[in-house]
Amino acid sequence: MLENNKLSLIRTMIFVVSFALVLSLVFPAFADKIDEDAVRLVAQTQIEIEYQNRIANNNTYIPQNEQYSLERIVPIYEAASDETIVFIAELTPCGFIAISTDTDIMPVISYSFENDFDFDDNPNNDLLHMLKNDIILRHNALPI
Repeated sequence: MLENNKLSLIRTMIFVVSFALVLSLVFPAFADKIDEDAVRLVAQTQIEIEYQNRIANNNTYIPQNEQYSLERIVPIYEAASDETIVFIAELTPCGFIAISTDTDIMPVISYSFENDFDFDDNPNNDLLHMLKNDIILRHNALPI
């Protein structure tokens, strides 16, 4: 049973990496902003990868209160342009997934299944400011 789960995890990981590679090689000229349906799909895929990782690491029992699901999607804006630069997929019972809005950037920027995302825009919120700066720098580094 455990071997089947590991094999399933390996197949899932190969598919995800292959899919991302194909998208990055075939469609770079067609980079576009993603919509909330795509954000939802990326978040659900990341949740499934986390679940498969836990199984592969011999954590075969996951309590009911740790069955993660997508609660809501919150856009984060760049102050200068008022443009959405990243989406935060909030999870229940806790956690978040930061997802790029640009198809030229790998979709999952950061995530946690142990901590919630703090949306307070104050100088002490290092994660929010680091995320905003990181995504802006990634956009600026893209070839024209």
